[in-house]
Amino acid sequence: MIYREKAETRLYDFDSDGYLTLTGMLRIMENTASHHSNTVMDELAARQLNGFSWLLTEWHVEIIKTPSRSGGITVETWIINAESSARSIREMRLSDDEGNILIIAEMTFAAYNINEGRVLRLTKAFLAQYRPESERLFKCSPPRLAIPKEYDAELSVPVRRGDLDFNDHVHNTVYMDYALEALPGELIKSRRVSSFRVIYHRSVKYGDPLTLRTKRTGSKWLTGMYVGGKLYCAVEVSERKEENA
Repeated sequence: MIYREKAETRLYDFDSDGYLTLTGMLRIMENTASHHSNTVMDELAARQLNGFSWLLTEWHVEIIKTPSRSGGITVETWIINAESSARSIREMRLSDDEGNILIIAEMTFAAYNINEGRVLRLTKAFLAQYRPESERLFKCSPPRLAIPKEYDAELSVPVRRGDLDFNDHVHNTVYMDYALEALPGELIKSRRVSSFRVIYHRSVKYGDPLTLRTKRTGSKWLTGMYVGGKLYCAVEVSERKEENA
């Protein structure tokens, strides 16, 4: 089943030129995914009562054209047929009022038991609630990120209380905000980002001494987020050659 809705945007989702920020893109897609789950009786409260939670492990986002405040955004999402019982893949497609595709994305989730601290296997009966589709927006999965041993630059950032979610961990969209602090401002301001990936390894908590380490290789920037020498999250941003507004 393909779930479709008009995106609910806020002023803080857009930059000073009126274009949707990278973090704003993630917020819109996360909200739509949650609304879709609610339609199949997979509400957050019910999951928590049973000790079950969705654990987001990766984003893969391709930007065809950056949405602006001047136009509406329609979001479509669906679960694809499971490749394994250990993860769930959600497709996302954002379009303008004329039906032109603006952004495509994939979210990868694992089912997690909060009480026992372990990953669960998904049953076919559970996934059947979502009436999975066969259409996959990316022809193949992206390659495994190569984490460099040496970086070009390093930056320490504070973890604020306002960065935390209901689990007392840094909210998944905030990691993109952190990555933006380590990237060239002109890259973001000129909207030259063609795609990005966010891969979560561990959860950052309030008070953690977070260090961002960035390395550029050609048209790609990789930002590793470290606490005590351990990698907690990696964000890879790719630049397009020509400017795209």
